[in-house]
Amino acid sequence: MNQMIVIANKNKKDISCKSRELVAFCLKSSKEVVLTRRHTGPMPADILRELVDKELEEIEERSAKQILFSETVSKKELKRIQMKDRSTLKKYFINQAKEEKYVARQYIRQYEDGYDHLEEDLKPYGLIKRDYKLGSFFTWPGVWDICFFKKDSIDYGEFELYFFTYPIQIEDDYEFEDIGFKSESGLIWLKTCSHENYFEMELTQKQYESFKKIGIAHEIL
Repeated sequence: MNQMIVIANKNKKDISCKSRELVAFCLKSSKEVVLTRRHTGPMPADILRELVDKELEEIEERSAKQILFSETVSKKELKRIQMKDRSTLKKYFINQAKEEKYVARQYIRQYEDGYDHLEEDLKPYGLIKRDYKLGSFFTWPGVWDICFFKKDSIDYGEFELYFFTYPIQIEDDYEFEDIGFKSESGLIWLKTCSHENYFEMELTQKQYESFKKIGIAHEIL
């Protein structure tokens, strides 16, 4: 399997003049478009518990990697991240995981009175499926709707003028916050944060060579 190249935009100012080319690049490389928004309605208890359990597992996995890092980190790196020693960094990661778990569990209490409910029908607008997550692409925490649409069902006119357009509107009826794109393989290879005018892409070498031709300042992560 070819190693993917992960990049992020470096200069927010050069996006507007490159937006049309960027949209064309995204559509060429994608099967579906992904739109996210904060979930505002009630939530079925079984879905919420599954959501929280999955988030707790991810926190646990991330914490294990962070603790392993804290036990082997160099003095030079400790100085760079302004940590006194390895034990201080380890304690920081442990406390961070505890806090994240506490926050995640609060959503069960917040939505525990939610029952099965009727959601708006987005299928006429090209909706393929709707997922829920405790967090958007770059925003955590919060219960989010992650909606997958057919890529040709969305009007990209506003995005061609400015790629980080906000809010994202569908027929003036529904609003979303951030856009992403999903490949044929199922990877959400592009994720954005409209508030920060920021994107990250996960590209093959061939895609990366094509992206560089657009001329958007970026950095490899």
